[in-house]
Amino acid sequence: MSIAKVTQVVLKFFETVLEKSGRVVEVNPSENGWEALVETIEESEYMRRVALDEMVAVYEVKVSQELEVVGYSRKSMRPRKEAV
Repeated sequence: MSIAKVTQVVLKFFETVLEKSGRVVEVNPSENGWEALVETIEESEYMRRVALDEMVAVYEVKVSQELEVVGYSRKSMRPRKEAV
């Protein structure tokens, strides 16, 4: 298994299941497969109406050795303009 394949699986999951585009910023092997961190832009109608800055969310994604996403959770959110 390669990091490139894990990245593809994670991005496809975000596009099809969560209907979000994302950017994989980290991929690491784990005991049960792989773990990845993904950054996405969180934008809501309310934020657009009141001209608030977009938010960047960081998600942790767990991928099995069979390359199936078995879990994900949002770890943090920050304004897009804020430095990491």
